[in-house]
Amino acid sequence: MIPLSIYALKVIFISGFLFGYYYLVLRNGRFHEWNRYYLILSVLISLSLPFVKWAALFSGYSGSGRIYEAGLQSFAFSASGRTSSSTGWGWTTWAVVLYALFSFIFICSLISGMLKIRQRIRQGEKQKFTLFTLVRHPKIESPFSFFRFIFWNDLLALESPEGSHIFRHELAHVKEKHSADKLLMEIIIALFWINPFFHLIRKELHLIHEFIADRRACHDNAGIESPGYLSPQDYAGLLVKLCMRTNNFGGANHFFHKQLTRRVRMLVRNNRPRFTYIKRVMAIPLTLAVALFFVFLQSPSKADTSSPLQTVSSAIKGSTFAAVKSILPKKEVELIKPETKKQEPVHSSGIDISEPASPVLKNVGQRLLNYITGSKVKDVGTTPPKVFKFVEQMPSFPGGEDALLKYLSSHVHYPDSAIENDIQGTVVVRFNMNPDGHISNVTTVSKPLGGGLEEEAMRVVKNMPDWIAGKQNGRKVIVQYSLPVRFVLQGNTEKAAVTHSQNEPPPPPPPSASPSSFSPTKNTSNTSNKVFKFVQQMPYFPGGEDALMQFLHDHIHYPAVARENGIQGTVILQFIVGTDGKLRDIATVSTPLGGGLEEEAVRVTKEMPSWNPGMQNGKKVDVQYTFPVRFVLQ
Repeated sequence: MIPLSIYALKVIFISGFLFGYYYLVLRNGRFHEWNRYYLILSVLISLSLPFVKWAALFSGYSGSGRIYEAGLQSFAFSASGRTSSSTGWGWTTWAVVLYALFSFIFICSLISGMLKIRQRIRQGEKQKFTLFTLVRHPKIESPFSFFRFIFWNDLLALESPEGSHIFRHELAHVKEKHSADKLLMEIIIALFWINPFFHLIRKELHLIHEFIADRRACHDNAGIESPGYLSPQDYAGLLVKLCMRTNNFGGANHFFHKQLTRRVRMLVRNNRPRFTYIKRVMAIPLTLAVALFFVFLQSPSKADTSSPLQTVSSAIKGSTFAAVKSILPKKEVELIKPETKKQEPVHSSGIDISEPASPVLKNVGQRLLNYITGSKVKDVGTTPPKVFKFVEQMPSFPGGEDALLKYLSSHVHYPDSAIENDIQGTVVVRFNMNPDGHISNVTTVSKPLGGGLEEEAMRVVKNMPDWIAGKQNGRKVIVQYSLPVRFVLQGNTEKAAVTHSQNEPPPPPPPSASPSSFSPTKNTSNTSNKVFKFVQQMPYFPGGEDALMQFLHDHIHYPAVARENGIQGTVILQFIVGTDGKLRDIATVSTPLGGGLEEEAVRVTKEMPSWNPGMQNGKKVDVQYTFPVRFVLQ
């Protein structure tokens, strides 16, 4: 998703541009129906246009793109400048709270108006007709309408000349469904009150409703004099004569409007057809001009000139995980890349990739948890252009999970030197999945173990058959994939487990989002006295990933020693989730970083509440879990 601040600025710009044309060209015209729909469409276009992937529609973008990385998922927490003793809200949080407070006030005001109208309906005397329901109530000071209801005060006789014309006016509001326009604008303004042009559009739309109803109420509607109808000049005089105080209920259409001057002028004004047609037609190229502006704004060349590191700044903190947070990801084993400062989301050929990956990656279990904090700004480097992190359709091994398991079971061999020297541990292999399905750039990113484990893991990955390439917006792209391979010696036999990540509830369709494991020498059907690397139902934090994120945000602190010495990096933890859900045997398996980072990661893990245990064949079993935590100074 586009960051909220950037989205708001785009909405303000588009709505201001379209309203400016209305105000300068269309405002004083008598083509009121056209103006009505123009203003409504201006609002809807301004709200939706920023989401359109213009470059994806117009560019000649081919196969490759930015690398998307799958495998271990990252959760980022924004805590710029946070120390181990400070946990206060940042200015962005206060800004969101303030914005939400004003929206709440607007919504309450709208609801209050609706409740008052509902009260009038319930207390008043109702007469139902085919097109409307007439509501009479002594507290109604002046006639008004709301959807199918026309509210009337008996002090104004319907049979009188004035009453009959006012009634025609309100009936026109009912027939034209003006209340729907008003209610729509009230809701939009409650949510986007910060946009001043929406307030101006609402004001103009209310006036246009009155113009339309005024014209329907006098014989000018048909262009000829009709029995019982006043001329536009006489009707204008009636408006001035009957001007009085009104009920200001939100969403209602009031006959007596305080801006009578323009209403009177519209009634007596002569139209000039040959110019009005040109004015209306010019609105079409104007809208196209705004769209083309965004095409150039989101062109591939400009997208490539900005840093791709900012993409996840709004992704993980977007709608899937948190409302508004600043996340500065970094290129590593995980899914998130930090940047040294907040920037506008990067577009590849105009494709905004700052959020769409969340649904695909949400069900990933072994997570790389990022904790972003510190006061120093570190140069984390940049990634090559056209490197994606997330895709809508993740790459998959031909034949799916079972085929991948079978391949690994028949090809991975525990190196003899590692067996002889009792070497075991986890090797995280990272590689690129190209658009043609070939695997390239195979490397390891975990702590070196030796004994040939790294070489064996890389050999198996390099010899894999072509995968089904990942896709973004229907195009094949490069996907960066992380594959943790765990080598464990058990007695006199060796066991290697290959784990993609998983999270509960059950994983989505892409194979990369669910775990797999194999054991060449062991039968996993026996669940007694055994620690599993993979089970049918993986253990998970109580409450799911959102609860886990909140727990980490509340408990993890960047060590002062690491902050002072500029120490940052990834700490990979291993622990066992027991059948009772408690964590035990917590240890680090990554290269020591120092500065207290390992101790902090272990401390937070030890403080976690009991997890929901893993299940195998309907029984609770012990499951070994890998838990990477990344510390980055901002």
